[in-house]
Amino acid sequence: MYRYVDRMTSRVSTGIAALAVVVMSLTSATGAVALEPLPNESAPVKAAPTATDASAIGELVELSDLPGSTGSTFFVRGESGDTTAVGADAVQEIGAVAGDKVEIADGELSVVSPIEEAAPGLAHTVDVVLVTVRMPAADGRPAYDARPSASVDTVTSWISYASDHLRQASNSRVASLALGARAEITTAGTCQLDLAGSSGDLTVWNEAARAISPGRNAASYENSGGRHLLVVFPAECADAWQGSVGIANVGGGLSYGGNIALLDLGRGQRQAFLHEFGHNLSLRHANNYACLPLQKHWEGNEGCGFAEYADVYDPMGIVVDGDYDSPLFNAAHRDALGGYPEGSLVTVEQDASTSVTLRPASSANGTLAIKVRDSNGWDYYLDLRNGRGSFESGAYYARGRECEITWVCTRDYGVRITQQQSAGTTSYAVASAQDDGDGYALVKGDWFSSSEGTTCDIWLSVDDMSMDGAGRPTSATVTVRTGDKAPACGTSPDGVHPWFQAKYKELGGASGPLGKPIAPMVCQSSACWQEFAGGVLTSDGTQIVMLSTAYVTTWLANGGPDGALGLVAGPESCFGTSCATPFTGGVITWVPGQGVTAVPVHPWFQAKWKELGGITGSIGTPTEGMRCQSSACWQQFTGGVLTSDGRQIVRLSSAYVSTWTAWGGPDGDLGLVAGGESCFGTYCQASFVGGVIVWVPNSGVYPVAKKWFYPAWMARGGATGSLGLPSDAMKCQSAACYQVFRKGTLTSSTSGILSLSSAYVSRWIGWGGPDGQLGLLTGPEVCSGSFCQVPFQRGLMVWQPGTDVRTLFGDEADEWRRTHPVMAPAR
Repeated sequence: MYRYVDRMTSRVSTGIAALAVVVMSLTSATGAVALEPLPNESAPVKAAPTATDASAIGELVELSDLPGSTGSTFFVRGESGDTTAVGADAVQEIGAVAGDKVEIADGELSVVSPIEEAAPGLAHTVDVVLVTVRMPAADGRPAYDARPSASVDTVTSWISYASDHLRQASNSRVASLALGARAEITTAGTCQLDLAGSSGDLTVWNEAARAISPGRNAASYENSGGRHLLVVFPAECADAWQGSVGIANVGGGLSYGGNIALLDLGRGQRQAFLHEFGHNLSLRHANNYACLPLQKHWEGNEGCGFAEYADVYDPMGIVVDGDYDSPLFNAAHRDALGGYPEGSLVTVEQDASTSVTLRPASSANGTLAIKVRDSNGWDYYLDLRNGRGSFESGAYYARGRECEITWVCTRDYGVRITQQQSAGTTSYAVASAQDDGDGYALVKGDWFSSSEGTTCDIWLSVDDMSMDGAGRPTSATVTVRTGDKAPACGTSPDGVHPWFQAKYKELGGASGPLGKPIAPMVCQSSACWQEFAGGVLTSDGTQIVMLSTAYVTTWLANGGPDGALGLVAGPESCFGTSCATPFTGGVITWVPGQGVTAVPVHPWFQAKWKELGGITGSIGTPTEGMRCQSSACWQQFTGGVLTSDGRQIVRLSSAYVSTWTAWGGPDGDLGLVAGGESCFGTYCQASFVGGVIVWVPNSGVYPVAKKWFYPAWMARGGATGSLGLPSDAMKCQSAACYQVFRKGTLTSSTSGILSLSSAYVSRWIGWGGPDGQLGLLTGPEVCSGSFCQVPFQRGLMVWQPGTDVRTLFGDEADEWRRTHPVMAPAR
């Protein structure tokens, strides 16, 4: 059967522009419909041939697409003429073809004896019956006789056209088609073939056969050694035929013969007859199969799919209205016809790598096609189509313009790939992966892989293509690699894995910074990468990123994705004096003159590091590994330090940590970290179990330890109290320790921690502090009337209004105390 397409209105006569496929039960006694196999489907599961598991033995008969259905209908005809329906999946599973003697037993189908192959040079005869249909009165219109418009001479021209076409396509295995007996019949008001579902009661075909010769029936043309029956119906039967324009037996080989019915529409009939005659010779439909982006031509479809009849490069596809020729048969169908002279079809086995130069399909010599078998039972055929030569130059794909039929938008010149299940005759035109405007025709630079995944059974590329002056290809050199010689699925001819092709193109391809690939994609654990002359492409989990080879070499030396650094986490970032690439578990840094260094971020700190922005955030890159002391660990970064306060990971500035570690870290006076940094306008501080570290802008970072002066400082109001902020760290001499604040000093004394106002501190320090001439502070400052004084072990400091601080020793100090008694310490 074929579908007729009106080119001017972009209309499929059945109204199925989207080619919806109807799938019905294959085991029903009536209305059986077979959905032809999709590429890359797994082998079908054998089904019971009938709902009742009936037993039968006889010849297998196949009819192509009855009106209102798609696919094929199968039944077994016994010697007495009785028929039993059989499912298409069962037929496919055992590889049976029409004409085989088959048996149904215990719910299973088997071949008893196969059909005999035709001898080369078989001459075919076509008996023709023109059907007049006596149309009943309807809607006020009287009854009338509807006759086909075609004369016997017209039908003879159809037969002659098909004969010339098939002689070339079969390399003369189909030697000729000739008009046989002729007859006319009249039926009473029916345009149907009265198929009675799948029972095989071919009433009109039987009547036509009897008109040719009494005692004949439709079955006598099946497996008949090349004799065919053509029954032509008038155009008035179009509605009853539900969009079908031709119906035929699908034969089991070139000698099968068979029955054909045509609707005489007055146009496109020679192409339609060739299509149906192809069914008699065992050929099924020429379809398209593709995944996005090419499938965007098929409205309403997503992902991958197929369109029946949609290969316009083959007579077994659609017939387009207009003065077009049928094109040559595609390579798969031509091979099924035995149409390749010796040496013109190159077969590539599995685990092979070869280059072949194709000549156009219409050429008389040279290599005309390539056949490649994959490991899943599918054959891939390649041929070169250029719209030149007999039949080709007048075909729709060569003469059509633009894309009038959007769901078969495949008219281009180049290398075509046709896929067909081994031993089958349903073909699928397969597209390349490139959305480069040339549809299903591969041109120089295009490539194709047979399946998805990390390995492919078949990989091929068009390496070169010569053109004539009109831009039509005259030869094409194709590289084919199969099995273990095939690269990863989707790899481009220059060796770039499909995962990286878009980024590679974005970066300028071979002329960009990456240059050419120097190795195939490599995977380890959950990461993959590919090396180029100028760097490496890999994924950070959200995007493809480019890294320098030095980064990747260092990464791999540290265990790659399974090592401490983990997976790549982003592209390289540079910071003036250095660059770094983040990984999930650390960074690799590059410093001019020093090279690259891997610095893992300890797992304890990774989450906080990422939370703070990683290498481009405030924390920056790690500068060393994690360090531990006693009960605490920390890690240094360019923007600070990460450590734990016992409850959470906190960030401290490097200055805090340097001071902390200088004071002994967790084992020192400050002890463990007790919290993150807090700021209070004029200063910031970090808390520790044993005190605080205070940062004073434009001054410095100073610790105040609880073991020493922190309690006394806080008792005096802390940073906002009488002493103010610290202006130095605690200092110690052999006799005592002290710490200077903005408004005074805290020091140890013979009576505990005491404060000393700033007016006295500089002089005390000037006299040597606790180890100096004055020695330790022995009491707080006291004031009485017009003076204040501070006692030391070996002297006294005195202040009077209008005078500077004086230091008194020995007798002078004793005299001052005698003459200037004080009653109580100053508050």
